[in-house]
Amino acid sequence: VFNNTVTQLPISVTIKDDGVFKYTDVYFGASLTLLSAGGFEQLISLNPRQTNITIKDDHVLVIGFDPVVYSGNGGSVAITVKVLQGSLAVPVSIRVFTQDGTAISGSDYVATSQSVVFDSSSTNHTVTIQLVNKLVSDASKMFSVGLSVETPEAKGRVTLSPSVANVTIVNTNVAVIGFVAGVYSVRRSEGSVSVMVGVLQGQLGAPMTVTISTYSGTASAGLDFIQTTLPLVFNNTVTQLPISVTIKDDGLFKYTDVYFGASLTLLSAGGFEQLISLNPRQTNITIKANHVLVI
Repeated sequence: VFNNTVTQLPISVTIKDDGVFKYTDVYFGASLTLLSAGGFEQLISLNPRQTNITIKDDHVLVIGFDPVVYSGNGGSVAITVKVLQGSLAVPVSIRVFTQDGTAISGSDYVATSQSVVFDSSSTNHTVTIQLVNKLVSDASKMFSVGLSVETPEAKGRVTLSPSVANVTIVNTNVAVIGFVAGVYSVRRSEGSVSVMVGVLQGQLGAPMTVTISTYSGTASAGLDFIQTTLPLVFNNTVTQLPISVTIKDDGLFKYTDVYFGASLTLLSAGGFEQLISLNPRQTNITIKANHVLVI
């Protein structure tokens, strides 16, 4: 009711809130009707007669990775994306995609781009990313997984946080380098013996340097054989190397065989020392007495 002193009146309209995220605003209207004017109806104009009231959706919806750090070694790794804050009344589509880091798609993992849809009954999704199984002893590598909003109406309204997850491919493939044979023998008169060292298991992703050193047993260095210390470099194409050790021969009859040993030490592995095993690390070489004594 208006009069010469009451010229403005507020009207309160109750807005209902279900607490649920909606990615579109909605509106309703209000209109005026002249109920009475004391016989002066023709002198009253209602203008504007109508107005619109927009209900803005201010509920926060946060979708992100949980957790944000993952690791794996071959097989696959399962990435979890979930609604971290808010509730949905409408479906929201999110794309989950991989991005190269030090790990390269196709070589280290299978590139993935997958849509997941969140709604009131589905607030948690798992995306599986396949890792490439390798036999090569190599460094650990990393790639990332990102998120983007696909539903057009939800863009700018949905918060993606955390929006990046990191995946580390941990390489636990051990390469084994060792003596090809556990024991060797040589006749003293032959003058030398060849000892073979090789990559017995796995593949090498970087050059590895191994040192071989001989040591005395019942055979003495300098008297029965020449002390030998050599570096051996292996890589993905050089997987076996022979080492020649000189045997000394004084031409004298001896009625017992003697032996000496050889051992391996890892000198360098390009930072991948934890992925290299030396086994067998040692071997024995028997010097057989073959000079004839006739009495």
